Amino acid sequence: MGPVQTAMRSLQALAQVAQAEGGDDALAGLIAQWVDLAAQLEAARAAHSAGVGVNAGHDLNLENLAFFASRMPYLDEVSIGHALICDALYLGLEETVRRYKECLKQ
Repeated sequence: MGPVQTAMRSLQALAQVAQAEGGDDALAGLIAQWVDLAAQLEAARAAHSAGVGVNAGHDLNLENLAFFASRMPYLDEVSIGHALICDALYLGLEETVRRYKECLKQ
């Protein structure tokens, strides 16, 4: 078992303790998100090592894109069309595109 898998198992155990001992579902949910990110990071590394491009998109939006992109190496492309169009209904297309580009620069 590699270091990423070890960390993921430790975080999963911590989430279970947080939920069981204190009923802290918010903390357990946050830990689960980090476990998911660790799994995605490992998959991105494996894909890159195999010469495969890394794309992402499901559930990415203005609230989480900068966080995700700054922590995901080897990211070739993000498919954010659905979220972008939804945001454009409120912000306008030009402002929305500017904000998404800004997220990816960080």
